[in-house]
Amino acid sequence: SASIVAPPDGGPDPLAGSVEVRIDASDAEDLPGTLSVEWRIDGGAWQPAAWDGAEYVADWDTTTVADGPHVVDARAIDSDLSAATDASSVTVANGSPEFTVDASDVTVITGRGNRNRGEAVIVVVDEGGSPVDGVAVTGAFTGDWSGSESGTTNGLGELVLTTPTVKNLGFVAFCVDSAAKGGWTWDMAGSTLCGDSDGGGGGAVGSVSGSVTDAATSSGISNAAVSTDTGQSTNTDAFGNYAIASVPVGNRTVTATASGYESQNLAASVSEGVDTIVDFALDETPTGGSGSVRGTVYSSTGAKLGGATVQVLGGTSSLTNKGGKYTIQNVPAGLQTVIASTAGYSSVEQQVDVPAGSSVTLDFTLTPQ
Repeated sequence: SASIVAPPDGGPDPLAGSVEVRIDASDAEDLPGTLSVEWRIDGGAWQPAAWDGAEYVADWDTTTVADGPHVVDARAIDSDLSAATDASSVTVANGSPEFTVDASDVTVITGRGNRNRGEAVIVVVDEGGSPVDGVAVTGAFTGDWSGSESGTTNGLGELVLTTPTVKNLGFVAFCVDSAAKGGWTWDMAGSTLCGDSDGGGGGAVGSVSGSVTDAATSSGISNAAVSTDTGQSTNTDAFGNYAIASVPVGNRTVTATASGYESQNLAASVSEGVDTIVDFALDETPTGGSGSVRGTVYSSTGAKLGGATVQVLGGTSSLTNKGGKYTIQNVPAGLQTVIASTAGYSSVEQQVDVPAGSSVTLDFTLTPQ
């Protein structure tokens, strides 16, 4: 058996400073003090607790975690490798320092042969404006390349995240999804979470919504693909309606495609905090105006790459599953350029002729950088 004596589960007083963790553990076949007893915070690394003649004890420096709720886990392992566990929910209140994040500096770095890459510079500072190192940041690029990137700020409080090199990359946006450092609190409301290479920065995002209908009958078209030139995309519901959130402000191009219809591009001016209505009326084509692209993304070592981004240039994208497979629906018929990319690998670009109303297979092999 194992039981956390201190700190007590749901204790009335918040914890601060150095706190003693005390665990009562015993086993019918093993002598007192001979068990392997460990503890951890919030599912982190297990740490040993020492026998003091009555219980197993350890010291926890609560200043290493942010203020707020936390979970202390304990486990005892006997000589037969059987285990018992216990957990205690606690609250920490040290008055943790706060940091803010500025992710507004997003640019496109031009390369040879118009093979460019997007770059986001993230700056983290404390309440006095001094740099904060060791902050783990995760965020997502959208636009001409989509994917998540992460890293940790340096001694200057800076972190530079980049996309892979992509031919004809002309626009990228970046938004921070999470930021954390032990013992610190992230002031999300005071942070600048997003930016783009057109100069739209801060939390300057709006939304786009509307409907996709048949131009002849005005009936809604379900499962039509709607995307913005900044990389966000969605599909219409059963009534032909759609909504896309977190679209960077500025002059955007919104595209709608559907099987059996001609695709349509419409201009939209997106303002911060405003829902911009963009309605489409698509003309039917006798042969079907779109098809689909599917395939598998491999590493040059032979492994199948899960989580890779496969994107039709100027159109929608898909992430590969654990088996490296992807499918992109509603791709306009005709010759299309498709790019596969993932962190740590050189991106690959291929052209494929998409048949109207049918599917084409396109596999990729990526080489580690």
